[in-house]
Amino acid sequence: AQAQPDVQILQSKILLYGTHRVNSLGNRIQYLGYGYCHGYGLPDTTSNGHVALDYASGAAMLVKREVFERIGLLREDYFMYYDDLEFCWRARLAGCNVGLAEQSICHHRYDVRNMLGLLYYVQRNRLLTLLTLEKRRTLALTLPCLLVAEVILGVYFLTRGWGATQWKLLRYFATPDTWQAIAARRREVSRL
Repeated sequence: AQAQPDVQILQSKILLYGTHRVNSLGNRIQYLGYGYCHGYGLPDTTSNGHVALDYASGAAMLVKREVFERIGLLREDYFMYYDDLEFCWRARLAGCNVGLAEQSICHHRYDVRNMLGLLYYVQRNRLLTLLTLEKRRTLALTLPCLLVAEVILGVYFLTRGWGATQWKLLRYFATPDTWQAIAARRREVSRL
């Protein structure tokens, strides 16, 4: 961290537990709000090649105090998933940089199958982050793709027997309180 004074958030090189394979060399954000691990599955000898990071994985990140002073803490209402993505996106909006400390190694027990029971939080927090932090103009441009993707995902959920998750999401985003909270968060973020 001291060697990179212009970087305020640093992530360790994260390896899949018990392997010599990469879990994450930093993370990227896809235009529909999906976060994904850069370098996933590659051999441990892989470098990130100084790829710009959109966000650091909460599994192993160092955050300099100035970031908390500038933007506050991670969002408590996220409970789990996308809290790291939202935090780093907000930090970047406030002028902070996110980087990788490749010499720092973390072994992460990560199993995507465990996420299925928590799918509601993954989807809710992804959409909240996108609706809260993305520019209005960009949201307007990507809205058709987002709506089509959500319909396809909803059908997929139903065919997989995860309809309860889809209905819970629909109920959450159908309430005025949700949209008022999104509008309030957008106002807060605009001050960054």
